[in-house]
Amino acid sequence: MAEAVSVDEILKEPFGSGGLSLGMTKIQVVQRYGNPDFKNVVRSSEWKEPREEWFYRARIDILPINAGYLSDDLYLYFDGDSLTNISHRSLGKIEEEGTRDVE
Repeated sequence: MAEAVSVDEILKEPFGSGGLSLGMTKIQVVQRYGNPDFKNVVRSSEWKEPREEWFYRARIDILPINAGYLSDDLYLYFDGDSLTNISHRSLGKIEEEGTRDVE
């Protein structure tokens, strides 16, 4: 399971530890958001080949503004090691069930 975000961490950095941008590597994403809650391999009409999907479950759904994955579920898609899509809804159909509750 992904690490829980403590109240102290939220008060210290209420909007998370930085934004995401396309082209980031998996390591860069983990450094900013920690490990995802689960990973799958998915297919979509939006791209040709299967992609790895990382899911981050919202931690605090009462925030009045978008604060990264703290306030909204977040789906990230990787082509190899490169972040290619960022969405608040699933974009693909699971092809291969991945790792849930990633450590």
